[in-house]
Amino acid sequence: MWKIYILLAIAMAVVSLPAHSDKLALSTCEYIAADDKKRLRSLLKQNRMKIKTLHKMVFCNNQTILLFADTRQAKDVGELIIKKLPKKVVAEALPSLTSEQLIAAANNRIN
Repeated sequence: MWKIYILLAIAMAVVSLPAHSDKLALSTCEYIAADDKKRLRSLLKQNRMKIKTLHKMVFCNNQTILLFADTRQAKDVGELIIKKLPKKVVAEALPSLTSEQLIAAANNRIN
């Protein structure tokens, strides 16, 4: 009987995962758009996530979180993302950046 409860609990956890990840993605995009570095850090800490992982999973308006931050001119959050991403990822995104402040931060990160 207890095996049934365990299987039921696992099934419920798997079913509830997409809703949680949708909420995480939506919150992430909102905080980036608002250039709210403090709330983004808090969200990452609560969900035990790293920006590197988030960059692979979350797309805002069909853009990576770094390019979305650049589009929305979220300079503080953009600099945080640049600091936390691997140099290779930043180098690949550099030609697409338009903000001078983020370009400078990306160049400092790469060199």
